[in-house]
Amino acid sequence: MSYRTLVLHVVAGALSATLAACDSGTTLNPFRLCGNGVIDPGEQCDDGDMNSDTGACLTTCRIAFCGDGWVYVGKEDCDTNNFLSLTCKNLGFDGGTLRCTTGCTFDTSQCGPAFTPTPTVAQTSTPTPTPTPSPATTCGDGLIENGETCDACATDCTPRACTASGAQTTFTVNFAPPPGEDASSVTVLVGYRSDHVSIPGAGSASTVTGRVKNKPMNSILGVNDLDYAVRVVLTRSSQIPPGRLFTVDFDSCAGATVASSDVSCSVAGCASSFGAIEGCTCAVAGP
Repeated sequence: MSYRTLVLHVVAGALSATLAACDSGTTLNPFRLCGNGVIDPGEQCDDGDMNSDTGACLTTCRIAFCGDGWVYVGKEDCDTNNFLSLTCKNLGFDGGTLRCTTGCTFDTSQCGPAFTPTPTVAQTSTPTPTPTPSPATTCGDGLIENGETCDACATDCTPRACTASGAQTTFTVNFAPPPGEDASSVTVLVGYRSDHVSIPGAGSASTVTGRVKNKPMNSILGVNDLDYAVRVVLTRSSQIPPGRLFTVDFDSCAGATVASSDVSCSVAGCASSFGAIEGCTCAVAGP
């Protein structure tokens, strides 16, 4: 065998070994290792089973940032064109187009106006004897309560005069889904006697949103104050835990004695990722 032939055999053998090594599966595929809980080459993060497209570390093992198209729940309201199925109406407006700012917060400038029923004259009826108990709610007491509508009882949806006394009263809104149901979205209307308690500002102003606190971890709130009730939309990527849903800090009105009966709540909508849920309830706890 000539020297030249020997060299060619050696080079061919080395090349064959190199190709075999490449085909052996040892070549690093960054997506193959994503989710093992270890930050491997090509990954920015890896939280294992906690990787989520609504969390800090995406399922692609990239760090979430505003503008990536994924909503980081608890940190962002929206991201690019991703609103987690929320709309202007979900946030308490008549309609319109919900937009997302470059800072990944809701832009409601193209929504609205905020939903406020047009006051109408309350209809009167002639009382007739009835064997059924009278409902617990009372139209005209200044509080929109569960089972009442602004169309049927406009006087309870009419804001009343209030001069803030400087004191605040905190009310807790508790939530309960029906047995066996895992709700991930709920819309609650928190009615209040506006001549006993109030919230500074209106709509989705920061003075309003800052009064709704203690929401479940990793949830998003949409808040809209109607000056007689606060509409709160709460969404979460997983189940909303039963119990405390949020708290609201109200200003006490001068000259008024605030009681737990001055605030009420009703569930306007409840859903899971599979669709609407019937039978979700809420209750208010106050002073």
